[in-house]
Amino acid sequence: TNGMRDLKLVLMEHYGLDLTGWKLETATGISDDGKTIVGGGTNPNGQPEAWIARLTGTPSVIPSCFDFNQNSIQGWTIDQIYNTNTGAKKTPTMGFVLHTDQNQLAATANPLVIDGQSPQTEQYDIYLESPDLRPSSTWQNITGYSLDIKRTDASFCGDPPNTYFAQLQVRVIDTTDNSEHVFAETDGTNFVFHNMDTPNQQQHFVWKASFFSDPKYQIKKIRIRLTGPGEKRIECMDNRSWFIDNVCADTTSPPPPPESLKVVVPNGGEKWQVGTKHNITWTSQNLSNPIRIKYSTDGGAHYTTIVSSTSNDGSYTWTIPNTPSTTCLVRVSDATDGSPKDVSDAPFEIVASASLTLTAPNGGENWQVGSSHNITWTSQSFSDPVKLEYSTDGGTSYKTIVASTTNDGSYGWTIPNDPSTNCLVRISDAADGDPSDVSDAVFTISSGGNTPPGSKITVDVGNGIKVTFDQVTSSGETTLDVKTGGPPPPSGFKIMPSGLPVYYDINTTAGYSGNITICIPYSDAGMTPAEEAKLKLQVYENPPGQWKDITSSLDTQNNIICGTVTHLTLFAVMIGPAHFTFTSNTGESYSIVIDNATLDGNPLGNGDEIGVFTPAGLCVGASVWDGSTPLALTAWADDGQTSEVDGYKTGEKMSFRIWDASAGTNADYPATPTYSAGNGNFGDGAFAQLTLQA
Repeated sequence: TNGMRDLKLVLMEHYGLDLTGWKLETATGISDDGKTIVGGGTNPNGQPEAWIARLTGTPSVIPSCFDFNQNSIQGWTIDQIYNTNTGAKKTPTMGFVLHTDQNQLAATANPLVIDGQSPQTEQYDIYLESPDLRPSSTWQNITGYSLDIKRTDASFCGDPPNTYFAQLQVRVIDTTDNSEHVFAETDGTNFVFHNMDTPNQQQHFVWKASFFSDPKYQIKKIRIRLTGPGEKRIECMDNRSWFIDNVCADTTSPPPPPESLKVVVPNGGEKWQVGTKHNITWTSQNLSNPIRIKYSTDGGAHYTTIVSSTSNDGSYTWTIPNTPSTTCLVRVSDATDGSPKDVSDAPFEIVASASLTLTAPNGGENWQVGSSHNITWTSQSFSDPVKLEYSTDGGTSYKTIVASTTNDGSYGWTIPNDPSTNCLVRISDAADGDPSDVSDAVFTISSGGNTPPGSKITVDVGNGIKVTFDQVTSSGETTLDVKTGGPPPPSGFKIMPSGLPVYYDINTTAGYSGNITICIPYSDAGMTPAEEAKLKLQVYENPPGQWKDITSSLDTQNNIICGTVTHLTLFAVMIGPAHFTFTSNTGESYSIVIDNATLDGNPLGNGDEIGVFTPAGLCVGASVWDGSTPLALTAWADDGQTSEVDGYKTGEKMSFRIWDASAGTNADYPATPTYSAGNGNFGDGAFAQLTLQA
């Protein structure tokens, strides 16, 4: 009734003969009663050999449950040994034997030896297969199968954990094209490997899957993959057995497929702007219930509801809230009980809405016709070109300054001949006008300048700097240009603020006579009172190309320093020596590098001073200690063009003193130099390099 079949399979499956390793190549005769068959083939050792099969008993019927209770392997076969990592087959020196033991199917190695030489262990796979199940209707249209399995362990060396596994497989025939396939148990995503580390513990496994009952598949063979360490060390040769029992077809209904949800968007890396609309998308399987959607801005520590219940249609349009964060996640879940659920695989960003903020002119400015000023602004989450306009009627109408310019925060504007006290500037996206911003209050475009005629005229030129003229004879514009570069300060002085020198270039087009008072605010952050007392306001005179102290007042309460000049040019606030005084710029000079200086064994404090002296006790140079090394100090030579001695003479011996700023006016002490360059005389070599102790 089964048609033409393979003789070897019939002998093994229906008569329980163990033909492992045999190739039955010919059948040359059969007795009249059909009980004896003879032929030729190749034995398990690979040698030609005649064979005779005597069939006794009744041919076995493929059972719905293989219980191996008749001391028969019931047609099961073994395929061994494969390297688990490479899949390469290896012929063992001594491998597994398939037999029955205590009414169980046993695969036994006694002992297991792969090659008996190489001193290492590798994972092996062996495969057990049932007889061909296609003739059995009880093994078709099933929902799965179950089995009992255990292993014994008699290794002398023991095995590391997670080395023994069992995997349930099945061979099927796709009847649509007669192709053969091997399926293995999965959890819906990954293959299932049952851990078998514990020896002598019987485990029961059930595998159910929808394809078992698919009518297009015909179940051919149950297949069991067994994985374990294969010893290559002779001293660890052991006895091992795998025991299989009760391999049974399962016809009970399979469990319903698992419900699942998967967030698709946002799933990591997106940047969504506040106020914009975006679709949250997801996929679902075996779930039709409504969905709850939440989001987190702290990486999942807390969640806020987006919608408590929405149709499970795979998409929801979300208006992004004003909660900027770089660690946002979206979570979707069953609105009924919260399971199943899924969260974005990685964080996405909610970024602030695009904005432009005008910072100048922003109200109160007086910009003279023809003068140049910078229109300034800041932008957030917006980098496109901008359009600049101005109004002279409080915003009723606007005129274009520039139709499109780079969004870099500044634009130089030459003030047009359009005087008004009701001016505004507007900035906007050059493409569509959104975002935009306007001056907070009106400013003035004036034709007469910011410096009108009169006595004691004070002009605020910006940055808190006030310029007061004794007498202005004709109107004009007084301007300020703040620079970070300019002539170096005198020896021993530093231009404030420290680390970022600021020069104030002040000019005017107004006519004036008499003195001009310049008042400049400063920051005393990080200064000691002693250091603050050393602040000087200096003007750069060119010619002769040198700085001059013009300080007239120092208000340490309000942090304002003032000075008096007769003309406008370059100004700077400087900090310099307050204790040691000397004449600078006398002509020739000698450079001194101080690597370190101590007072009573302690480092100098910021604001302390070091002075260099001639044998006659004349201070010819000084510098303020600011904690950074090395400290540069310039000693000035005597000016031969004058009758007074105001500097050193070459070859004179140098001496040094240190002033302790924290101890008071008279607290200066002689210091002993140790030279690493120079011999202690003025002018010896290119420079002197030394340390000081006082």
